[in-house]
Amino acid sequence: MFLFIVVGLLLYSVATAADYEKCCAWKSSLYLNNSTFECKVDNNTRLTFLSEKYDYISKNTDGYCVDGAKDFTLYNIKNNVIAKSKVIQEYFPKCCPLNYKFDTIKHYCVFQKPQNQQFIESKYIKIGLPQCHFIVDHKINSTEDYKIEEDGIHLKQNNSRFRTKNYCVEETTDNKFMVRVCQEKDDICKSTRCIRKCCPDGQSFVGGNSCMDTYDKGVDLAHNPNIMDPTVNFSILTFRGECKEINIWKQDRYNFSLDDNGTVKWVQTVTNTTQVESFANSTFCIEYVQGAPVSSNITNGYNLFKCKEKPASEGSAGTTPEDGINKFNATIWAKVASIIFLTITIIIYFITNEVRNVFGKVLVNYCLSILILFSLLLYNTWYGTDLPHFTCVIFGYTLIYFSTSLFTWMNVCCFDIWYNIGRYHVNLPTRQLPILRWSTSISERGQTRRNIKKMLLYLLYGWGVPLFLIILILIFNQTNALPLAIHPFIGFRKCYLDNTLPDNYASIVFKEVPHLMLEIINTVLFIKTIIYCIKVKNEINRMNDTSASIRSRMTKVFYS
Repeated sequence: MFLFIVVGLLLYSVATAADYEKCCAWKSSLYLNNSTFECKVDNNTRLTFLSEKYDYISKNTDGYCVDGAKDFTLYNIKNNVIAKSKVIQEYFPKCCPLNYKFDTIKHYCVFQKPQNQQFIESKYIKIGLPQCHFIVDHKINSTEDYKIEEDGIHLKQNNSRFRTKNYCVEETTDNKFMVRVCQEKDDICKSTRCIRKCCPDGQSFVGGNSCMDTYDKGVDLAHNPNIMDPTVNFSILTFRGECKEINIWKQDRYNFSLDDNGTVKWVQTVTNTTQVESFANSTFCIEYVQGAPVSSNITNGYNLFKCKEKPASEGSAGTTPEDGINKFNATIWAKVASIIFLTITIIIYFITNEVRNVFGKVLVNYCLSILILFSLLLYNTWYGTDLPHFTCVIFGYTLIYFSTSLFTWMNVCCFDIWYNIGRYHVNLPTRQLPILRWSTSISERGQTRRNIKKMLLYLLYGWGVPLFLIILILIFNQTNALPLAIHPFIGFRKCYLDNTLPDNYASIVFKEVPHLMLEIINTVLFIKTIIYCIKVKNEINRMNDTSASIRSRMTKVFYS
């Protein structure tokens, strides 16, 4: 008897559960705000109701209602106080929103009211698989070909059982059914073509690189003639968050093709080199873009993107995403602080008239080169990935110019210090000349002319050597005079001298080697200056010792 009572109560609870109304209005969800529940407009929720009863809270009556943003939750309303009761686990996983069907070729949802919705077994519906990173589609003929079980779903036509709660069922545009299953392993990519999607299931890029729910975009392989057999069934992969940033794969620099086995081949149009890899294991992804800003240089529609992978240190043990963000912010603020103090230094040198002497002018030029370089690096940190190709090339040459000028002006500083301090001056005895009143002014004018001549030579060297290097790189970049191993590429993969191409050492030849040579010269001049200072110090000590010895002997003679 007791068993019948328990079963009766369970059946009653299930029956009454179907009569629960939605707490909030249509396209609104119940959120907790400062310990109080309130309804807010929610266009991104994946929860929907197969019911026409909404906005139970507006009735101002006690009772139960169902709502939620991530899970269906039963709420108890009493005396206008809303309290959470329990989470409802019974819901139906539908792949598309209500009144949509699934297109098996383009893998998106099409607005087409189904003939019947009897396959939906619950009034509570979850849409899509937004948390899934690997989706495999199984096409079946009717609802008789699958059975929803407590811990998964059973496909009868091939006797497959998937022990997962992450799946969805949808009617297709050809009036059949599709079961989409979320799997952890991507072994199926060894035998079936797999396509990587940039955004999660049911989302696409809207207004830039933000993934938002769209449902009706999916992955249409027919957009590119270089993709073989676009109508052949394929599985979808999405990134698991390994990307630091995603950049568009520009067709003016790369040509790619995809065969029916999921192998992608891309050709660099500048170097004419080819690379082949599996789409499933590559960093490429396809995504639909809508509402792209004009400044982004991205066309609306399907585009090929490339994931910029995180460095190994960012994903290693003991580090967190917050560590990467803190490191990124610290780098930015270090550059900002350097720019501020360099600006202050230059202003102080002008105020105190330190620029009247040659070394003051040299130091101002050195600070100016660092200031401009740090400003460019700061700009590159924020906007470097969004630059058009021509602007990217100009920016790359500018970065190379000022990074090299930093070393040349440091070289000038070291030389000037050595020239004025660290070299021997031989003073020959000269015949005493009569002192004339205008001799001082003649000497000053002569020294001024020598300083002007020296400063002009410094300017020619400090700013001219980087310009010569830029012209050299530009000539070799625009011609095929050098072999591919040392051919310089600017604005190819990044807005700088590219050092990521395999078997290409142009960055070493045109950047590392010149900078290393300048550093060696600076080191030699520094050592020579230090050696001279030590010799001068020893000479002063010797003279002091000699003077002290003479005074000591004179004292002894005086008192003897």
